[in-house]
Amino acid sequence: MRQLGLVLLALLTWTLTIPAQAALPTPKKHLFLTNDNVGLVGDIYTPNDQNRHPAVVLAHMLGRTRADYQSLLEPLTNAGFVVVNLDLRGHGSSVNSGAKHLDFNNFTEQDWAQLPKDVLYVLKELKGVRGVDSSKLSLVGASIGANAVIIAAAQNADVQAVVALSPGLKFHSLQPAGALASYHKPLLLVAAADDKYSYTTVTQLHSQDSTSQTVLYPTGGHGTKMLISHPDLNAQIATWLSKAGK
Repeated sequence: MRQLGLVLLALLTWTLTIPAQAALPTPKKHLFLTNDNVGLVGDIYTPNDQNRHPAVVLAHMLGRTRADYQSLLEPLTNAGFVVVNLDLRGHGSSVNSGAKHLDFNNFTEQDWAQLPKDVLYVLKELKGVRGVDSSKLSLVGASIGANAVIIAAAQNADVQAVVALSPGLKFHSLQPAGALASYHKPLLLVAAADDKYSYTTVTQLHSQDSTSQTVLYPTGGHGTKMLISHPDLNAQIATWLSKAGK
């Protein structure tokens, strides 16, 4: 009985010494008003201290919203990032341009071409956001959001790392291959073989940029669906960005 008590005490002591994960910070809703008067809505999660932190901007898939990144938020904030979880124009809450209502279903190729510009605008505006070290920025995108962040990263020297979930050689007018000629920093490409187009895209982009890294799954679906089908990917992204994006 005494031996059992000692074992229980040892287990209790070990449990109490495990570092507690910080709770997800309460987000602050932010409106980024673009040069063409589109209100981009995002939630900003800032670690609960007075320090300046590297920031990560998240760009979701076509037809989806920022809610798709819920599982990634806590790993990123626990890793010390300010996280900007954005609704792309014409999606979610980012549907107002003055009195005009935006709907991605009605977008022209010129409208889709604005997505990388929107990401660049948000990155510029982060210089004035509390707690952000705007010289250390990273981007995570899924599907058309992946294409948009690769293109944007090639045009902003403060972007230190990019994670692209299921990019495509061409989604509407957005083609990331050309941007890679100007982007020479860490790039993580993720795809699943049951998403054939993106899987082929990742292998081609990786052959174009031999310094990029890949995570390839046999199954898992498209874009942010992989964050659900492969839950370990959330922590893997946060760990990778901690090394590459700081």
